[in-house]
Amino acid sequence: MVRGTRSPERKRRRSRSKERTKRRRSKSRDRRSRSRDRRSRSKDKRSRSRDRRSRSKEKRSRSREKRARSTERDRKERERRSYSRERDRRRGESKEKRISGKSRRRDKSRSRSPRDSKTKNDDNSDLPFDPTNLDKEEEQKKLELEMQKRRERIERWRAERKRKSKKL
Repeated sequence: MVRGTRSPERKRRRSRSKERTKRRRSKSRDRRSRSRDRRSRSKDKRSRSRDRRSRSKEKRSRSREKRARSTERDRKERERRSYSRERDRRRGESKEKRISGKSRRRDKSRSRSPRDSKTKNDDNSDLPFDPTNLDKEEEQKKLELEMQKRRERIERWRAERKRKSKKL
């Protein structure tokens, strides 16, 4: 037979047989590579354990750094407090006034950070009057009124429903 006149079925068979041989070869390669993988895995395990040890050392050093930072922070806070006490003493303020001032400061800090209050004061001084804020306030009031009316309506409806259920 001439190569050019082959039937399509034969071509298919030929290509399939090639695939089969390729598969067979790849299987044997897989077997070889598996053993290689096992060797490399065992090496990986060793390196992992080493990594763990080094990681734990890193963690320890980090925690030391954190402690050092926190002690530094505490020291700075103590210095700040002592400075403010000395300043108050120089001014001649009584202890009660100082305590009340501290509690006020603490309350403010809970609600807002000092940075926020500073920026808010700056904003108010920069803008003389903003009509959009007024509109927003009006809108808010309207919404609150609507919500209140709705709540009242719902309460009335519930009360009516209770009365009806008692009658039945």
